[in-house]
Parts: sequence; C-alpha cells; structure tokens
Amino acid sequence: KGEKYFKLGEAQIGDKPDDPRAYYETGIGCMVCRDFENAAEKFEKVVGLNPDYKDVYYNLGSAYHSLKKMDKAEEALRKSIEKNPNIAAAYNLLGKILFDKKDINDSIELLFKGLKINKKEVLLYKTLGGILVNINKPDQAIKILKAGIALAPKDAGMYINLGGAYFVKDDFDNAVAILTKALAIDPKKFDIYKNLFVILMKKGETDKAKAILGEAKDMFPEYKELLEEQLANINK
Repeated sequence: KGEKYFKLGEAQIGDKPDDPRAYYETGIGCMVCRDFENAAEKFEKVVGLNPDYKDVYYNLGSAYHSLKKMDKAEEALRKSIEKNPNIAAAYNLLGKILFDKKDINDSIELLFKGLKINKKEVLLYKTLGGILVNINKPDQAIKILKAGIALAPKDAGMYINLGGAYFVKDDFDNAVAILTKALAIDPKKFDIYKNLFVILMKKGETDKAKAILGEAKDMFPEYKELLEEQLANINK
C-alpha cells in the first residue's frame, strides 16, 4: 500500500511539480514504508506550497516524532489542532510528547480538551488514563478508563491501564480481576503477565505468580532467560 501511494505521488509530482497533493500522497507512502526522513521532507514541501493544507500537519508531526525531533513534532501537532481540531490522533500524540517533556498539566489539559471534541475516540481515554495512573491519580484514571472500556470492551490495553490504577490504590483483588480479563482478550501481551506477576507477589500468592511466569516463559521465548531468573529468585 505504501509503495502504491509513493509511486502514485511521484508520478503526480512529475506531472504537476507544484501540486501539494502529489507531495502529500508521496509522503503518506513514505510513512507506510517507515521512511520518515523522506516523509517529513515531502510534508514540508506541502506546507511550503499550501500552508492551509490542514491534513498535512498531523502527518508531519508524526514523522518528526518517529525521527525523535520532538520540538518540530510539537510545532506541527499544535498546528494540526489549530487547523483541524477534530483530529483526535493529534491530541493523543501531542499529549504524549508533553507528558514526556514533564509538562504534565499541559498534557492532561490537552487530552481532556481532545476528549470533549472527540468523545468516542478510544485512544484518548487510554492515553489519558495511563497518564493519570502514572501521576498517582488512580480514581480519576479509573473513571476515564471505565468510560473507554464502555466504548471498546475488547481493548486489552485499556484493561492493562485500569489494572494499573487499581494497583496504585493497593486494590490488588480488582487489579488481578481486571488483568485476567485483559489476558482473556489478548494472551499475547507480555505486560499483562508481568503486571499479574508483580501483583500476585504483592498479595503473597507465590504459587499463582510462578504459574503466570511459567505461562509467560512458554509464550515469550525472547524473555525466557529473564523469566527463568525470576523463577529462580522465587524458589530461593
């Protein structure tokens, strides 16, 4: 698909070198192919040709984010929200960037703003809930994440974050119950096993913790050495 966009865009650039859409479609192709440097270059060309081409700014910000050029990513994403406030993904990515910069209040304010505009955007609930867990506001996180789960009851990541919120509250029984649901939804997420292990050890349920590690060892051979070390530590 990415190569198709790229070839189509390159052909259009050859025919219409001043057409911003040609550069935009080429940039999308580069993004799909994970060629973020060329993608950013093509999107910047779009901006140069038509600064009001509102769809380009989120993609430009995403390309710069992938290149770890966070200042440029932030600038483009703010422009995206200014030009088109309905792009939920722009709020989500900018919220993460601000959180990583330790601009916690700005991050949370932005994500709440995004949710007011995009009330059914699951990604915003998950990101905001995860951030609230990280800053030790589990009650707010639980409210947000439950609302997200109501929209996306099969989103394992939402349950992982909700389990984390209950863990922060020292409500280990609910944390285990929630993570068990996550495991039933997606048994291939390593974080679920890791979190369940930590909580079960906190509860003093060593045998169950060992069983979880045993399952994870079979499921994730890439972590086998680490998991065997953990098991050995329990058995000491």
